[in-house]
Amino acid sequence: MLDYLTYIVLYKAAKESEDFEQFMSDPGHRELIYVMPGNLIEPTLEAIYKIANEGFNGMLEVSHFDVAPLCRYYGNIPYLTAQEWKSGKSEMPQYISIILGYVIMTDILRNWKRSDIEDEQLKD
Repeated sequence: MLDYLTYIVLYKAAKESEDFEQFMSDPGHRELIYVMPGNLIEPTLEAIYKIANEGFNGMLEVSHFDVAPLCRYYGNIPYLTAQEWKSGKSEMPQYISIILGYVIMTDILRNWKRSDIEDEQLKD
């Protein structure tokens, strides 16, 4: 899995990168998540980049949630606040972006790992 401190390092690096290609080209990022299966490294880095640079809309995209279900699933986030984040009327505070982004990434990775296990079982 992806530990919180590694996520923070990658999140900050994604924010500081000029673009996605620059972020992905840093071999240090792949080394940070070396414990992850090889097929999950690139999608994980891509999702972290989206969360870091696209904020709430990036979270919606990588989680495949619409606003209301995401608000309910991740702890009763006020719907109107989330709508304002989505529309750009207000900006999500960075501490919320980091924490919620990490929780979303943890769920995504758990689902990807479960999917890989199921794929392996189908091959047997």
